[in-house]
Amino acid sequence: MVRVIGGSARGRALKAPKDERPTLGRVRQTLFDILAAGLGGTRFLDLFAGSGAVGIEALSRGAERATFIEANPYNADLIRENLLRCGFSEMGEVICAEVERALPRLAQRGEQFQIAFLDPPYQDLASLERALKILAEGPDLLFPGGMIIVQRSRRKQIEGSPSSLEVFDSRSIGESALDFFRKRE
Repeated sequence: MVRVIGGSARGRALKAPKDERPTLGRVRQTLFDILAAGLGGTRFLDLFAGSGAVGIEALSRGAERATFIEANPYNADLIRENLLRCGFSEMGEVICAEVERALPRLAQRGEQFQIAFLDPPYQDLASLERALKILAEGPDLLFPGGMIIVQRSRRKQIEGSPSSLEVFDSRSIGESALDFFRKRE
């Protein structure tokens, strides 16, 4: 079981997929310590969402809405159940689709986010790089000043990061790393 670390749903247990690596509590704690002051009223995009723990943590700490993109139908149902457990069903949208297909659909609807969080399987750097490219070069899914946060293996660097993005912070937490990107002006 994964638990919500802080905010209004603190301590609530979340179901996690059995065959996937959930974002560890200490990684989420570090992430939300960094984001703490800037979460209130934000729209949060959780890509490769798994159990939805990161987006749910954002809602618990004051985000206005969260959109979860998850390709696995079983995991998408888990996210819906976790939103219900925490009382966030009305604040979250779960889209069951591949990230590369879901992002253009969100753009067609005119959706924009202050924060996009990407946590693909560590071995799948190709999907990560494609998603970064869509966020950086495609239709404007981020509000001005919005950020993209990538969780990756500390041992693997992102090779294909679009030149329109700049890393403004990077943190290592155990075997994981968090990279914080903004679009270049």
